[in-house]
Amino acid sequence: MYENYSDLPVVHPPLKHQAEEWPHRDDFVRGLLWDPGTGKSKAFIDKMVYLYLTGKIDCAIIMAKKGEYTNWKYVELPEHMPPEVPYVCEVYRSGLNSEGKQKLRDLVKPSDKLRILNIHAESMTHEGGKVALAFASSRRKQMIFGLDESTLAKTHTSARSKAIVKLAEYAQYCVIMTGTFSPQSPLDVWGQSLVLKKGLLGTTSFYAFKAEYCVEEMQYFGSRSFKKIVGAKNLGQLHKKITAFASIRERKDCIDLPPKIYKKIGVEMTDEQATMYSEMRDMAIAQFGDDTIVEASSAMDIVAKMDQIAVGQLKLPEGGYRIIPNNRVEMILTQLENTNKKGIIWCNYRGMLEHLFEEIRKNFDTEKVARYYGGVKDDEREKAIRDFQDPESPLQWIVANQQSMGYGRTLTRGKENHYASNGYNLEHRLQSEDRTMRLGQDESVLYNDYFARGTINEKIFVALRQKKHVMAEILGTSLSAWI
Repeated sequence: MYENYSDLPVVHPPLKHQAEEWPHRDDFVRGLLWDPGTGKSKAFIDKMVYLYLTGKIDCAIIMAKKGEYTNWKYVELPEHMPPEVPYVCEVYRSGLNSEGKQKLRDLVKPSDKLRILNIHAESMTHEGGKVALAFASSRRKQMIFGLDESTLAKTHTSARSKAIVKLAEYAQYCVIMTGTFSPQSPLDVWGQSLVLKKGLLGTTSFYAFKAEYCVEEMQYFGSRSFKKIVGAKNLGQLHKKITAFASIRERKDCIDLPPKIYKKIGVEMTDEQATMYSEMRDMAIAQFGDDTIVEASSAMDIVAKMDQIAVGQLKLPEGGYRIIPNNRVEMILTQLENTNKKGIIWCNYRGMLEHLFEEIRKNFDTEKVARYYGGVKDDEREKAIRDFQDPESPLQWIVANQQSMGYGRTLTRGKENHYASNGYNLEHRLQSEDRTMRLGQDESVLYNDYFARGTINEKIFVALRQKKHVMAEILGTSLSAWI
C-alpha cells in the first residue's frame, strides 16, 4: 500500500528531492540534513502520515527549540497535514492550567486519531521530560519521534542531550532534522547520531570517534597541559557514513525550488513581553520593572509600541532603548548556527539592531558579522558590502535596517534573509527582498519572517506578504481590527 508517493494523500505535491526521499519511508532511523527552506518539514509529515495510514504508528512526538517549537502545531501541521488524516496535537508548556494538563493526559489514551505531542527540548530536564516519557512509554514502539534542529543534541554530555536520547529510545521510528549536520566540528555529529542509534558512525566509543575525525594539539599553560581540537580529518569517510542513514540537500541542488522561498517562524513571547503587550493594548501604558513607565499618546503610537514589545524592545521616554527578555534573538541565533550560507538580518528597530549585532558577535567569530544602519560610519558600511560580496571573506552576515541598506545595493552572495521585524512601509520590504534577488543570483533565496503569533507583529507581516501598505490599512480601519 502506498508504494508510490502519488498514492499518498498530500496537501502539496512533492518536489523532486522530496520524492527522492520516499524510498526511505520505512527506515527506522533517518536524518534529513536539508538546507533551510528545502521542505524537510513536509518530508517528515508525509513519512508520519504514511506510517499512520499503514498502521505502523499511532502517535508522534515532535520536538524543537523553545520559542519556535509551536510552529509545528500552528504552521507546519495545518500547512501539510492532509484532511484525510484525523489528528490531535497538544502543546506542552510549563505552567499549564488544569484543562491543559487534562488534554495531555487524554493524549495518552487510545484514539482513532493520530496523536501528536509538541514539546520543546529545553523542558526535557524538567517537568516536560516526565510528560514526554509518560507519553512515549505508554505507546512504546508505536511512535515516531522527530527532532527539529537536531543540533540541540550535539553536546552529548549535557543533561538535555541525554534526556533526548533516552526519549528517542522509546520510538520505533526516529528522524532528526537540521540544515547543517556539522556546522562547527565533527564532534557535533556525534551527539546527534546518538538520538538515532548508537554505533551509526562505526563505533560506540566517543574517544575512538574523536581520534578518527579530529586533529588535536597539546596546549600548555604554565604547569598545566591539555589537548585542544584544532581541525578535522577523514571528512570524506565521515560523509560516507552519514549518507548511509541520512540525505543531504543544498538549495542550489534543488532545481525545482521557487526563486524566493518564504518561511514563517512563530516565536512565543516571554511572560514579561505578554504582560507588557496586554498593558499597552488595554491601557496604552507599559512598565519596565518598578520604575520605568512608557505611555502611548495616539492610536498609531499604541500600534507602534505593541509591535516593538512583540519584537523585544521598547524606546524609553528619555531616549534610548530597553531590550525586553524575548525568544526572538535566540531563535535567530539558532537559525544562523544551522546554516553555512551568507545572509542579511533585517530589523527596523535601532535597539534590536544593536542588540542582534552584539549577540551574534558574542556567539560567533566577530569577523563573521557586520552592520549597516543609522549611526554606522560610511567606511564601515562600505567595507561590509565589499566583504559580503567577496567569496574569500569570512563575513557571513550583515545586520541591517531596511531603510538604510534596502535600496540600490547588490548582495547576490546572500542566500538568506532573516526579518527580525518589519516596518510599515511596503516599498522598504520589497526593496530589501531584492538586494539578494538580483541579476547574478544563482540559487533560490530564503526569506525567514519571525513573528509573535496573534499580535500586531503578525498582522503587519501578513499585510506586507499580501503586498498591502500597512499604514494605509491601519488608517483605513478601526484600531480594534489591529489590536
